[in-house]
Amino acid sequence: MKSSYLIFARKEYQQPLECLGTLTVDNESAARDELSRIARESFGEGWIEMAAIPETAALRVIPME
Repeated sequence: MKSSYLIFARKEYQQPLECLGTLTVDNESAARDELSRIARESFGEGWIEMAAIPETAALRVIPME
């Protein structure tokens, strides 16, 4: 089963977390190790903090007119 994650990161603690993009891993049970490897390959090194949020847990807020 595939799992998709929103990836947020920052290079300095003074910066807010920035949404870098989305990553998908094939095996949900191996998600942590695989996700860490793919995130480093996709977004590079040097991040002091990186967070992976499952897309299914993200609360979408749609502006109301």
